[in-house]
Amino acid sequence: RSTAPVSYQPSPAISSPPSLAACTAIRPNQALVFTANGSDYLSSYDDSLRLHQTGSLNGVATMASVRSNASTDTVSRIRHFDPAVGFLRPVGSEGVSNGTVTTRVLTSGTPDLRNTPVGQSVSYNVTAQTTLPSVGVPGAAPETFTFLGHQRISTVFGTRDTCKVKLDYPGEQSSSETYYYAPGLGWMRLETVLPSGQRVTRELVTEPAAPQGVATSKGIQGNL
Repeated sequence: RSTAPVSYQPSPAISSPPSLAACTAIRPNQALVFTANGSDYLSSYDDSLRLHQTGSLNGVATMASVRSNASTDTVSRIRHFDPAVGFLRPVGSEGVSNGTVTTRVLTSGTPDLRNTPVGQSVSYNVTAQTTLPSVGVPGAAPETFTFLGHQRISTVFGTRDTCKVKLDYPGEQSSSETYYYAPGLGWMRLETVLPSGQRVTRELVTEPAAPQGVATSKGIQGNL
């Protein structure tokens, strides 16, 4: 978390760049460990575990990304995505406390962005509606998606060719996220610029064997 400029070694040319659709497809039954995240990225977690698995939200099939503490397996959040489009189309999220889903937000309005040309941007409005703990009034917020191109990056996990995309959130508290998606993995690096102007960088650390049924085995009461 810093406001200092960051520079990386120049990326070598990629002879056969992966497609955006291949980069952002979600592979089920997969576990990935990332560097710390938490409230406003001042985290009490050392590492964050994401388990990708089939799920459902509001009675509709999804691909679920279950976030937990990598040391304790305590689940804190579940993000749901369109199973056909993958990471480029979130459809909602759930907050988890003590093994119970306590908050739920449904989102809509994100178009299918998989065919966005390199260097092009798409702007749209995302509608969010809270359904738990009570039903709220839907609200819309603008987003802009940009396919920045391809880049070969390295983390402690390894080196992969990635699709680099940026999401700008120009609302009252303007912020942005830049993802480096690698086929079969999801993102390997995430650079978030907070409303304060500070940048937070997170990276993929390892891919342990995926525990089977971790979300349900922890007794989560919800849609999984």
